[in-house]
Formats: sequence, structure tokens, C-alpha cells
Amino acid sequence: MKFTCLQENLLKGLAIARQSSSRATTLPVLQTFLLQGNQGSLTITSTNLEIGIRVHIRGKEDSEGAICIPQDTLLAYIRNLPQDKLNLSVDNDELTIEQGPDIQAKFKGIIAEDFPNLPEVEVENQISINSNDLKQGLKTVYGSLPKNEFRPEIAGVYVSKKDNQLVFVGTDGFRLSEKKVNLNSVEVENFSVIIPSKTVAEIIRVLDSIDDTEVLIQFGASQIKLIADTVEIISKLIDGNFPQYEGLIPQTFRTTFNCDSQELIQAIKLSSVFSQNTVNDVKLNLQDDKHLNINSADSQTGSNKTTIPVHINGDTGITITFNYNYLLDGIQLFKEGSIQFHLNDTDSPVILKSDDNTDFYYLIMPIRD
Repeated sequence: MKFTCLQENLLKGLAIARQSSSRATTLPVLQTFLLQGNQGSLTITSTNLEIGIRVHIRGKEDSEGAICIPQDTLLAYIRNLPQDKLNLSVDNDELTIEQGPDIQAKFKGIIAEDFPNLPEVEVENQISINSNDLKQGLKTVYGSLPKNEFRPEIAGVYVSKKDNQLVFVGTDGFRLSEKKVNLNSVEVENFSVIIPSKTVAEIIRVLDSIDDTEVLIQFGASQIKLIADTVEIISKLIDGNFPQYEGLIPQTFRTTFNCDSQELIQAIKLSSVFSQNTVNDVKLNLQDDKHLNINSADSQTGSNKTTIPVHINGDTGITITFNYNYLLDGIQLFKEGSIQFHLNDTDSPVILKSDDNTDFYYLIMPIRD
């Protein structure tokens, strides 16, 4: 293989292909990039057998070939080169990189035949979506995912196509986020899948690294493939049934109140200092139709109460307890300004909404006293 490209293009391609969620492995080939020169481009591939990333680099190809090179070594070397043209060549199990007459490096590699083949997705459904819309949908619900995989059916983002919308849902059993995004093309029948949390993290990372573009998403029975500009991501899907969460969402509420989100965030952070470490609890007390008390107390550290203005419709005199981390996570997903709380009693799910973001809501379960 002989290939010529710019240092900045190769560095960007390697950085995208270098997975942040790679699982521990003792297989040396899974710690390498597969470099393939063919059809006028250089293809960089990585895989951990669960997720595969393929990046195409534009340049000038003089001959075809392939080799596997350790990821960390190659990335560190390319990162330290000047921004100029590079010449890559492969001879048996060795990659040579030259930049001008004074810089040359030789990398010992592994033959390309040892690199696992990425699976081919047998496409059952296919949609096209703007990359920013996809990224926003995934980011909005990603924080609600569980930190472990004890319950595989919720260890990922539930994505469903419903008519002209793509719906993203994440939950850990204590809170739930739902975000809706409009689709331009709606010819495909309705369907649903669960994308693993590690794959979601990689998709978000990659989309953060590329310009705004259209993303083609192909869904198979057990796999997903995303094609965005010069990048492809292939992953397994979670085999399981996502909880029927729609039936848990209250449709009517006894009390609704709204307040300034930044004032509430500050009050919660102040109260969190005196929260009990075991439960991270803060209490919201609807004192009357104009005042909201946020307080916490701990027998070892002391207590705190902050009062902020609020507008309430419905019952007052209610005190409801939350995990302040979950509460802050939800509030910070909304834009600055007014935020709405919809509730029925001290033990039922509470819904957070905003007039500025009608296609999103955040559900949080109170802590029972």
C-alpha cells in the first residue's frame, strides 16, 4: 500500500476511530487500527467485537494494501507531527510513514487478515435524520441511563419511530427522559430498538467531531449501522423488551407550579450541602401559591432552607422529597427560564416540562419518607 494524505486529516480519522468505550481485551489485534488503502481512500477501522467504527480518509492512493497498527502508538506519533503532507507505505508487516526528507518512522504491525470482519447489517428499516437532531435526542436522554447493566433491557436508549417522529427514551428506574424529533422522511413503518449505552456514547462522541450532516441509520434484527459523512458505526442492539413506560406517565395532575430554573438550581445546590449522604435528599415544600421552600437537614452537619418565588395552580402545603442529583440532572436539561413541575402527591411520579421545549419531558420518582 502507498497512500498520501494530510497530517490533520489522518489525525482526525484516527481520533474518531479510537473508541472511548473499548472493553478490556487480551487480543492484541483488537488494540490496533486496521489501515486499508483502496479505491482512492484510506480506511481506518477499529472494533471491540461489540462496536465497530470505520473512517474514510481522502488522499492519493498509489497502490492497495492493508496492515494493523497499535492504536496508541500510531495516534501518539501522528499527533506530534507537523501539519503537512504524509506518505504511508506498507511492506509485509511494517508501516512506513514519511514527512519530507527529514522525518521517517517504521511501525511493526499485524497482518490485516487477523483483524475481525465487521458484520454486515441485514437492513429491515432505514431512516435519514439530521446529525444535530440525532445528537440532541441521544444526549438529552443519555444521562437517565443506569450506570450498570444489571437490567439489560434498560441499559440503553430506547428508540422508536412513531409516524413522523423519532422518540428517544432513557431510564434507570428512578427517572425517565423522553425526547421527540421530527423526521423528514416517513415512508418506513413504525419500529423500535434498544441501542446499548456504550454505543450511544460513541455515536455522540463521533457526531461531536464532525460537521452538521445527514445521517443514514440502518436497523437490522440485532444490529445497527450509522453512516455520517465519512464515518460508519456498526453495533449490536440489545435483545430485550423495553418497559411499557407510557402507562406510567400521569395524564392529569392535581398541582402544577413553575419557577425560574436557575433560582431553583442554586437553591438545590445550597440544600445539597446539608443533605444526608446515604439518600442525597432535598425537600421541596409548596408553602403557598407564591413561595417554594427548598430545605434539607442532617443531624451531623446542620440544616438549610431557601425560599424562591413560585406560581402554583392546585393544592399547596405539599412537601415532596427528591434525590438532588436526579433533580439537578433533569432541570439542567432545560433552557434557562421558567420550568414547570406537574405532580399529584408525595409518592407519585413528577413530570418536569418547559414551554420552550415541548417535545421533551423529564420524569422523576420522589423519595418516600
